[in-house]
Amino acid sequence: MLAVTETCTIHCENPVRGGKTMTTTTHPELDVDVAVDLDVAVENEIVTSSVARKALATVRIAFGLTFLWAFFDKLLALGFSTGKDAETGVVDYFGSAAWINGASPTEGFLAFGADGPFKGFYNSIAGAAWADLLFMLGLVGIGLALTLG
Repeated sequence: MLAVTETCTIHCENPVRGGKTMTTTTHPELDVDVAVDLDVAVENEIVTSSVARKALATVRIAFGLTFLWAFFDKLLALGFSTGKDAETGVVDYFGSAAWINGASPTEGFLAFGADGPFKGFYNSIAGAAWADLLFMLGLVGIGLALTLG
């Protein structure tokens, strides 16, 4: 057995990774050998192609801007899905459907679009101020996180 201050570094041949370095330390009180994999702390790059990295970054930013657009559309009724009259197609910008003017951004889906075993639960929280706040914070939070990286 090794003393508490002694460590033994071994090199194991691994055909997949080309070799692996591990450190083994013996704990004198427990009489147990402890092996530490040194490759755990190393972050391997998954996407190495420059073109693929740029494409993934573009997709990430596009998704982020989509969430931010949904946030601002619900906040200000910009006419994409909020503030547009379904029958006439007229958009009431900054109108009564805007969250800043007291409308509920969650009421439409939770009251009329929910289906399945949780329909009653979703219908019951439709239009609740806490649900509106959490929904809007989620939209802006996800949008900023994806856009800014």
